[in-house]
Amino acid sequence: MSKLLKESKKKKSNLSDQRLDYPCCMYKIKSDTNIYAGSIYPDTFDKIKTSCLYLPVYMPKQNVRIPFEFESSRNIIDKVILYETTINPDLSNCYVYLTVDVRPIKYMKSQRSSKWHIEQIQDEGYIGDAGRTYIVVDKFGPIYIPLKSNFIEYLPVSDVSTFIDQTEQYGKKMSEDGINEIDAYQLYCFDQMYMIKDRVNYFGSEINRKYVKITISKSKFNRSHHSFNMMFKYENWPKITHQHKGTLNQCHFNLE
Repeated sequence: MSKLLKESKKKKSNLSDQRLDYPCCMYKIKSDTNIYAGSIYPDTFDKIKTSCLYLPVYMPKQNVRIPFEFESSRNIIDKVILYETTINPDLSNCYVYLTVDVRPIKYMKSQRSSKWHIEQIQDEGYIGDAGRTYIVVDKFGPIYIPLKSNFIEYLPVSDVSTFIDQTEQYGKKMSEDGINEIDAYQLYCFDQMYMIKDRVNYFGSEINRKYVKITISKSKFNRSHHSFNMMFKYENWPKITHQHKGTLNQCHFNLE
């Protein structure tokens, strides 16, 4: 991590733009390049086979530590850290979390949340520190919309369920002006000024998609179902029971 933090120049990729196998034809698309963070080579996804949820891969003063099962995601993690150094001078004091989802998307289902939400808040309720989230997929990209103002400042922070409901309603209204789609193999950076939701599979057969998310935050993500990295020394990490049901089928090193 210390070596990566010193590299402030973003590496460039020669990868040409990739087309999605499943076009987002039912939505009105508008271009948005402000949150583009680079490209990921397609062969990076070939060895990604195991899911995890908010697996810590960096803790302050402990450097980057990636379990063998997730070494295939190292290139993505390194690219995110290099990009983050250009916009976050306090990165060394943040936590970096890895989420990988390799579950097939069944017909009329979505792999991730299909409701409009702000990353880290929809499921976790970390409203105080929304942090930043990087997402890349190999096909069937989620959709997102930019916000015109800091939405979370106008909603109650004590009632997460109400917040989630109001976020969904606001997202529906904002999406009437057009939405954007995450392109395959392209790395996107989201903060609390963006809403995102996953697409539902209306194409008849299962879609085998690989989804990778890197989360940068000063918060300790300590829900009971989050993935546990045995390579780290956890200090002052009380385990909290999660208030919503549902988790990844193959959650690695689960605390429960």
